[in-house]
Amino acid sequence: MIATASQPNLTLSAIRHKIPVYSWLALFLAMGLLGYASFQIQATSSITFDETFYLNAGVRTVASGTLDPAICDCGVAPLPIIICYLPPLLLSRNEYRHEVWVGQNDDPQLIIWPRRLNTLLVGMPLLIVIWLWLGRKCGPAGASLGVLMTATSPTIQAHAALATTDLSFALFGLLGILALAHYLERPTWVRLGILAIAMAACLSAKYSGVFLFPVAGLMFLGRALRDQNVTKKKLTPTNETSTEKSVESASVSQLSQGWWPVVRQTFVTYTLLLLLVIPLWWAFHGFSFTGPLKNVPLEVTPPDSPWVEMLGRGPWADWIMDQAHRRWKRPAPIAGVLFQYLHNKSGHTAFLMGETSLTGWRTYFPCTIGFKSTPSELILIALLLFGTISLRLAGCISWSKLDFSRRCLWLSLAVLAALLLFARINIGHRYVLILYPLFIMLGIDTIFMIYRNYIDRFPNTNGTSKAHWPRIIFTLSTSLLLAMQFWSSWSIQPHALSYFNGLCGGPEQGGRLLLDSNIDWGQDLPTLQQLLSSEDSSKVALQYFGTALPTAYGIEADPTKALRQPLEDYELLAISVTHLGGLYVFGNDPYQKFRTWQPDARAGYSINLYRLDTPERKAAFAQAIQEHEKARTQSLLKQ
Repeated sequence: MIATASQPNLTLSAIRHKIPVYSWLALFLAMGLLGYASFQIQATSSITFDETFYLNAGVRTVASGTLDPAICDCGVAPLPIIICYLPPLLLSRNEYRHEVWVGQNDDPQLIIWPRRLNTLLVGMPLLIVIWLWLGRKCGPAGASLGVLMTATSPTIQAHAALATTDLSFALFGLLGILALAHYLERPTWVRLGILAIAMAACLSAKYSGVFLFPVAGLMFLGRALRDQNVTKKKLTPTNETSTEKSVESASVSQLSQGWWPVVRQTFVTYTLLLLLVIPLWWAFHGFSFTGPLKNVPLEVTPPDSPWVEMLGRGPWADWIMDQAHRRWKRPAPIAGVLFQYLHNKSGHTAFLMGETSLTGWRTYFPCTIGFKSTPSELILIALLLFGTISLRLAGCISWSKLDFSRRCLWLSLAVLAALLLFARINIGHRYVLILYPLFIMLGIDTIFMIYRNYIDRFPNTNGTSKAHWPRIIFTLSTSLLLAMQFWSSWSIQPHALSYFNGLCGGPEQGGRLLLDSNIDWGQDLPTLQQLLSSEDSSKVALQYFGTALPTAYGIEADPTKALRQPLEDYELLAISVTHLGGLYVFGNDPYQKFRTWQPDARAGYSINLYRLDTPERKAAFAQAIQEHEKARTQSLLKQ
């Protein structure tokens, strides 16, 4: 007997009758754990780099009454801001903010409710979706294991606590994948409409949602090929069929074997989907514009402009570019996608294990997964890959035996992995956040397939399965996996954003491996304030990576770009690990000398504190400041 990929596959309407109480309790426990962890993180985290932008853009949107053009002009999809920021901001009165990347003193109060809404409206629904899917495919035990694994993942906890776009993309991306499978199971107009709404929401949560287009196209093609094969079988004549009917059926079968029916069905379905998705996508942007379709006049268009690359030069091309600047407006989604395209084309300064690059590395995201996944998640990923290969070689599963939801999840995983490998923006583990629900869902699904296949290979003499010992081993193994996940979550709280597993040295060594939002997003000002409460603030220098105002969190230290005392008077240097690693800081790695010393204290894992109590350290500090000033002066002269 072969363990197929379709069992137990409960229907949604039967879940509340089929799933026992313990699985419901697991769901509620998972939601409670995620809520508690999020509350702990929110209470100890300052507003992060990107949250400042989202908050300011939300304030500007409420003040102006229209979607702030800066949102899409900076490549940010608006749906997370609409969901998490606009409701609380509509209830408060805030003046229009002219700078979107500069924090304000009231930000600590204004960010509270957007973060809570992100936990409630994004984090909790993500748990429910995973629980429902695993309940259908693996039963109550799989649903319980999956939802608890997700809720105790430091990666999920960190981004459920912060009001950013990454977890929203994971939720709406997953909903888009499952909506695609829902349509493919039984294509109807209603299901196509649901799919279009889900895809538009995903694209409006993050423009990386374009991954759904190739996934949908390939799945439509596969569905068309399957339909053609079904038609062939129906048209195959039986032995009792007359010769005349056999000839007629054979001719019809030959026609159906052509490529045209498949291409036609795929093209028509895909075109209908696009015609629905594009206006819905724009609707999520409030049908807004962000300015002229082409930013600069024709006369100053550079030769390497995307317009010139697409249209070339000539009378018609020049007329189109002229009209695009003077008359045609740019829809907000186009502005966002264009920004992301140009950003990815030009690259972004990235850091990996002591090296920097403008265009990134193929190994960057695999490394972030290896460094920042918990041991349980790494085991689950390994079981997913090697378990699937083993089941395939044993003939237990095949692509044709998988249902549409599994196919869509696997294909989405492959497409996302390919896009990430070739991405030139390598600035954060958060870009792979959407992979974690896929890892957990497909990984647990694979474990249960292996379990069923193992039991089926050991029948008793009376034909029944020997389920006793395999069940005990399976229960102990999954319990150990879950216990390890609980430990990983508990050990890092409330600094889940800076999590690195012990295999790579833990969060203490994380700054040597990855920087930016992987460990330091400007989140540890409250912890720094506690450490500095007993210090003379006039003798503390602060090199901070972030957009929050330190004074908003009670920190009166002097920023290194505006020191008010002679250099020799400073007794303490607080420096963000991103700048400590030489990233996004004026000068040629000015603080490299400090990396050779152990910090005297740490604010979380993102800010190191060094006592300037030796001549060597004072000299290193003075040299760093001189390097700063020299590089800053050169930068101003270039401008």
